[in-house]
Amino acid sequence: MIIIYHDPGDKEQEDLFLKLIKENNIDATLVPVSKINELTPKSNEIIVSLIPFRGGHNESIKEIAYHYNAKYVKIPLDMIYENLKKFLNNKKCKDICFLYWNAKRFVDLQEEDLDKIRKRIEDELGLKTYSNCEECHDCFIALTLMKGKVSEKALNYYKNCNSSLVVEDLLSVIKQDLIEWIKDIRNAGGGV
Repeated sequence: MIIIYHDPGDKEQEDLFLKLIKENNIDATLVPVSKINELTPKSNEIIVSLIPFRGGHNESIKEIAYHYNAKYVKIPLDMIYENLKKFLNNKKCKDICFLYWNAKRFVDLQEEDLDKIRKRIEDELGLKTYSNCEECHDCFIALTLMKGKVSEKALNYYKNCNSSLVVEDLLSVIKQDLIEWIKDIRNAGGGV
C-alpha cells in the first residue's frame, strides 16, 4: 500500500502524521505528493490519496495508478463532511470560511467537491459558507490534512477577526475515521 499526502510545509506535522500511521500498525509507503513522479507501484498495489479534493494532484495520482495497473482510492468526501458536521454540530458558528489550496489543474473538479461539502453544511446545519475569503467570518476551517501555510492563514484570520472557532487541519477532526478507513482498504485489498 502507498499512501500519498499533501506536503504540509511543516516537518513536525509530517513527523506526527508518519508516527500516527506507524502507531496504528499500517504498513505502507508514505509519499508526499511532491514526489509522486518517483512512484513505481506494483501491479494491483493500492494507492491511497489523502488529498481531500479532486484536482490536478489526484488526477496525476490516478494516471500513475492506471499506468502501473495499481488501484487508486481517494479519501471520501463523505468522511470529511460527516466528521465536519459532527464537529460543528455543537459549535456556535454563524458562518464558516473554508480555506484551501486552489487547484491549478482540473479546477472544476475541486470546485465540485468543495461545493458538495459547502452545500451540505448549509442545508443540514443552516450555516452560511464561503470559500477562500479575505474578510472576517465567525469560523475558519483549513481544508488541509495537516497543519501548514493554509492553517497559518486560518489561524491569523481567527485571531485578527476575533472569531469563534478555527480548525487548523482536517486530521484533528477526522483522525479516527481516517485510520479505520485506511485499515478497511488494506484489509479489503483496495475494494472498499
